[in-house]
Amino acid sequence: MIYELPHIPPDAPAPDLLELGCGRHKNEGYFGVDRAALEGVDLVHDLDIYPWPIQHGCAAEVICHQTLEHIRDIIGFMRELWRVCAADAYIEIVVPYYQGPAADGDPTHVRRFSETSFRYYEPDFIETFSDYGLAPCYFHIIDLAWKPAGNLWVLLRPIKTPEDLEAFREEQIWRRRKTEMLG
Repeated sequence: MIYELPHIPPDAPAPDLLELGCGRHKNEGYFGVDRAALEGVDLVHDLDIYPWPIQHGCAAEVICHQTLEHIRDIIGFMRELWRVCAADAYIEIVVPYYQGPAADGDPTHVRRFSETSFRYYEPDFIETFSDYGLAPCYFHIIDLAWKPAGNLWVLLRPIKTPEDLEAFREEQIWRRRKTEMLG
């Protein structure tokens, strides 16, 4: 499947360090995007409106802390996240874990996340079950951790080249062998 990149104006920002849904507490050195015009926000934009006015493939690091649980169109969000990331980018996501009190306590939350939520964006899962309109906007889960009464932390990388996809598949062979050996 071929993903056709949307037209982005040439004067749109191209941040190397990007924080999506930064709110009032943007991390130092990051270009902050939020739908609210708060102090420190560099770009006021609703992340549920696509495409984002950010250049293709510019971000080497992306932070999304306590943001995705507010996003209505998560597939559109992940497609845009893939688009704005550089091929070697790292994406750090923190969301309320589905068993924690914060998952349902906030009336602005529209979804919950578990330790399996981001598998839907990995190539093998998409190709085995359904692509939900994501292919070829794949991600690789580098690491994840969670506290049942707290947050889910995920570190992702976009898979943008055939070489990235091949490396991902080779690593999955070893992960499956590990699982088989450990029972």
